[in-house]
Amino acid sequence: MDADLAALEARVTTLIAYARELQEANDILRRELLALQDINHYVQRQATGGIYPVTSTEVCPSPLKCGTMQSNYPMPFANTGLAAPNNFANSAGVFDWTTGTVTTTLAGRYVRILDTCGAISGSSATGNIAMGGTNGQHDCTTPGTGGAGNTAASRSAFYEVNKIAEMARGYASLADAKAAGATVIAFGSFLNQVIQFLILAWVVFLMVKAVNRMRRKSAPITPPPSA
Repeated sequence: MDADLAALEARVTTLIAYARELQEANDILRRELLALQDINHYVQRQATGGIYPVTSTEVCPSPLKCGTMQSNYPMPFANTGLAAPNNFANSAGVFDWTTGTVTTTLAGRYVRILDTCGAISGSSATGNIAMGGTNGQHDCTTPGTGGAGNTAASRSAFYEVNKIAEMARGYASLADAKAAGATVIAFGSFLNQVIQFLILAWVVFLMVKAVNRMRRKSAPITPPPSA
């Protein structure tokens, strides 16, 4: 009796295990991909430099009138010399780096700076690009690295123009930009108005010319006086 009971329990256990295997197989077949996550850990680096964000008076009486150079400002969307997709930094000057020398010439994704003082070339073997800069540097004065064109003017222009372009890209339309109170130079609208004016002027000119021609044809011909 005990042997029969033990055999029955063994069969029941086997059936339960088999049912679980069928359930697991069914779950696998019905399983859906809910998320795909890259668990690789990348090292993030940044391109920075000193700029004059407001003015270059070298003194800072107040935050709104601060003319001292601000160190370690991000170089937005700067080129890095790395392979895509890390060939440009993001808006904070940050990019993923694993190994290799990083080089920027401030020829970014949206803005490219050419300095008449010389070429720009900031490099780093550790990933972080520090373009440098200290208060009091003007004209063609450089930190001693980054090339002859790594001036306060080139870094400041690169930062400011990129930020202006980033703000402009945030507006869905010209109307939205005007509604937000942004300073707008609508080149497209201006050119459109100029073209429309030229077309209208040309049409008016042709109409006046045609009317004058008709008047000349309809005017009576006066015979010459007899001798």
